[in-house]
Amino acid sequence: MITYDGSMSRFGFESLVYFPVGGWWSALFLIGSPVDLHVDIATPASVIDGIVTTIDLDLDVVVRDGKAELLDADEFEQHRVLHAYPDSHVRAAEQAAQSVQTLIAAGTFPFDGSHTAQMSRMRARTI
Repeated sequence: MITYDGSMSRFGFESLVYFPVGGWWSALFLIGSPVDLHVDIATPASVIDGIVTTIDLDLDVVVRDGKAELLDADEFEQHRVLHAYPDSHVRAAEQAAQSVQTLIAAGTFPFDGSHTAQMSRMRARTI
């Protein structure tokens, strides 16, 4: 399980995390990293008392040099068996991975580059 409480995290490069309402994924936009984008396929995020919680299901979509690739399918399969993921979670995770790749290829929000403006606004507030 991953929780975010709104505090700043230090990754060694600038980043912005996006949690789509009801989506089975979260996106970590990165600047200054070998990876431009890291998408965790995960259970839909919930927010309770300002804390975001989601469960990472191991599948990842990563964009490097403009090319998206699916990673950790073997880890997802191992954990699916080990932790007895419900069939509904397996289907949702697989559909989310495919959907994210389609959204990235089409340049659809939030994968349309609009995160750079938000990151610039955040940078201006912290300098």
